[in-house]
Amino acid sequence: MVALGIAARLVRYWLAFPLFYDEYMVAENLLSRGFLGVLRPLDNFQVAPPLFMVLELAAVKIFGFSEWSLRLVPVISGGVALLLFMHVARRLLRGPSCALAVGIMASAYYPMRHSAEIKPYATDLFAAAVLLALAVEWLCKPNQSRWLWALTVTIPLAVALSFTTVFVGGGISVIIIGEVVRRRSRSITLAAVAYHLAFALGVVGLIAISASTQMHRWGPGMREYWADSFPPPLTQPLAFVNWIAMNASGAMFAYPVGGKAGASFATLACFVVGVAVLLRHRRHALVVLLATPFLLGFAAGALHLYPFGDNERLVQYLAPAICLTSGLGLAAIVARCPHSVRRPLFASLVIYFAALPCGGIIRDVTHPYKHRQDRDYQSFARWFWNENRGAVERRAIPVLQNSAIYRRTKYSAYACYQSIYGRDADPGDCVAGDGNGMPSAPREYVLYHTGDDTLDPQAFDAWLRQMESRYRLMGCTRYRIHSEVGPLHGPHDMHIYDVYRFDPNPRAAVAQQAPDTILR
Repeated sequence: MVALGIAARLVRYWLAFPLFYDEYMVAENLLSRGFLGVLRPLDNFQVAPPLFMVLELAAVKIFGFSEWSLRLVPVISGGVALLLFMHVARRLLRGPSCALAVGIMASAYYPMRHSAEIKPYATDLFAAAVLLALAVEWLCKPNQSRWLWALTVTIPLAVALSFTTVFVGGGISVIIIGEVVRRRSRSITLAAVAYHLAFALGVVGLIAISASTQMHRWGPGMREYWADSFPPPLTQPLAFVNWIAMNASGAMFAYPVGGKAGASFATLACFVVGVAVLLRHRRHALVVLLATPFLLGFAAGALHLYPFGDNERLVQYLAPAICLTSGLGLAAIVARCPHSVRRPLFASLVIYFAALPCGGIIRDVTHPYKHRQDRDYQSFARWFWNENRGAVERRAIPVLQNSAIYRRTKYSAYACYQSIYGRDADPGDCVAGDGNGMPSAPREYVLYHTGDDTLDPQAFDAWLRQMESRYRLMGCTRYRIHSEVGPLHGPHDMHIYDVYRFDPNPRAAVAQQAPDTILR
């Protein structure tokens, strides 16, 4: 099951899915910034941990700007997180409960999907898995302080890599304090003090470098966007209870499958049974370790500091606890079945968990994109910048939009794909030519704009006069893509690519302008 889970992640990565709106709005920040620049507040309504952005930029610098380099950090994080979870499950569980817990995590759709996205969700899961693995090793050998020292070294890096580490680290802090009070060991106490100092310094550094400045810039808008992810006040008891019920059985517990409005109730039921099993066996330290991140995340949601419900993306740090406890609960339910159906039922569950990644691979191969508009953006870039599409030089016309009303977030997809597929493209100019300074080949220029922005007519006329001094305009074809999704996109927004064709011979006849090409 683990092998199939990793295979599904690698296939999705290899297919180079088109960037969707959240991805290209993050990726555009890597086009012109250096390593210090990515530590400043990001553009395009984006917030990301500093170490995540540094690793993303390092991958781009080393391997070039492409779908594969941009997703390299997430896919490695997702694969390693799955292997670490398998290790944790083997340390804590035995027999069917271990197999079912690993099966839930390996076949879950969302960890698989986020392993091939340019967002810090896979690194949230990775950081949680690393800290959980170290904490479990220490719980298995509480007299040895080396695992506490390993946590001390790891926690600042984990905080820099993932905002949600504060919740997982907080859960570890609670069990450390409990063990220190119970054991009163000098070596354990010293390591515990070092851990809390490193944890505090990591959080303070994160706030100073990234979190406070990014949230100062985008916080108000994000709080409005994630309003449904914050619990209602206790003064509204019916709304509060309904919010708890919908989110506990909603997307947050969608492992291996599920969704909103109670679609994940089965996983929630298994989770509750798993908690009961742990309490019955007096695994109190483990319950605290797994449950505290839920409580801290809920508290942050109640204070409107970080979203908690109504989504699964921002709570990937809870995935190990959910899968581990749900697997234990599911095994307990199977064990209560009659002996004649117990073995076939367990075998059916294993086959089901193995089939989910296989189905995911088939789905991704036959439908290798998230939204049709994302596929269209990528298809246009691949077509226009294709060097084998005739002996034509291709250029991008400098942005000529009116900056007062131009919505830059829409430019992100175009800018990213130009960097990916038109890496060697020069800015739109009229200088290139043969040895005598004359134009040597036909040219195609692409001008990108949208349905609700305004071109600067004076700038465009100046550019066109410069071109016509040495070229002959042969025609223009307009390609239009309707934008259907995105937090900043309206239902009728449009992305427009105007392709101008020029012949180097000023005496060439002017061709008839081709009609619009509708990609959607």
